[in-house]
Amino acid sequence: MNDFTSGSVTLLHADSSFIKELMQFCSTDSGLYSPWVMVLDRECSPVTAPGTAQLSRYHIISGEKHTVWQQVLSGQTLREGIYCLKALAGFYGQFPELEAAGMCTHLSVPIILRDGTLYGSVNTVSKQQKEDCQATVTRLVSLAKIIARYAEELLVIEQLKEDNYQLALHSYTDPLTQLPNRRAIFDRLPALFSLAKRINRAVLISYIDLDEFKKVNDELGHDIGDALLQDIGQRLQHIVREEDIVGRIGGDEFLLACLGPEKRSDQKMALCTIKDRIHTTLRGQYTFGNLCLWYEGASAGVVCIYPETCSVDNAVKLADTAMYKEKKERRQGAAKKNG
Repeated sequence: MNDFTSGSVTLLHADSSFIKELMQFCSTDSGLYSPWVMVLDRECSPVTAPGTAQLSRYHIISGEKHTVWQQVLSGQTLREGIYCLKALAGFYGQFPELEAAGMCTHLSVPIILRDGTLYGSVNTVSKQQKEDCQATVTRLVSLAKIIARYAEELLVIEQLKEDNYQLALHSYTDPLTQLPNRRAIFDRLPALFSLAKRINRAVLISYIDLDEFKKVNDELGHDIGDALLQDIGQRLQHIVREEDIVGRIGGDEFLLACLGPEKRSDQKMALCTIKDRIHTTLRGQYTFGNLCLWYEGASAGVVCIYPETCSVDNAVKLADTAMYKEKKERRQGAAKKNG
């Protein structure tokens, strides 16, 4: 007998014309009452024993509102391998609606996929006390096979959608820092520019290049260099809001973009604020296992752009130019300090 394994709640819908037609066929051709499909929840662990605590793992997919007794009877018959349950009178005390409806026989057939996975069951009840259920069970088995093929197609479609999502996610994510990569950054910047233009705001773009990063790689090794890049990425994430853009351009370069001030008179303060925040965040001590590294931080070129006067590409180029200017100034300052 198949154990209860994972299934899906979302693949067979009550309003599916295909399922409705199958249910109608089962009802009219077999003279049965109120057929329904039970689908197992793939998010839950396999069910090995009956019990009301496990009822949430069974989901009824049908054209009518389901009741607890449908779950209980379907679950019990499948677990015990009983396709035809004749002694429904034993459940009257627990479920008086069964007695009120005059139900005498319950039939349940598993829906098994080609790989042996138990997907769910097709079920029905009858007011007749059926002594020989074989003919009806045979019809339900055929119905279950049709539903299984239908479900398999939908499962494949669902898997393809998930695979495509993961592929897109991978293509937009830097594998080392888990930040948006260059492609993702440049795909999101036009939306930020459009928003800024619509609400009459500027855009602040910060082009960040780590100072002396090659020296870190050469003297401490690429593993430490990679760890430093990861920590830099995490620190940058802590200084941005959810709607801001932060990502890794490539190598030791990062980019941060956010909405800027509305008034042009506030540009200078906005530029100083974001630049100071970047320097304060990235400069300091980094710990990698037993190694403590004091890092002087990065050069940051920050520009304040009004979208109606500059394109995305030109804005990034301006920030890049500003970064190289600051890097030169920082090197000159360090040389004077050491000289």
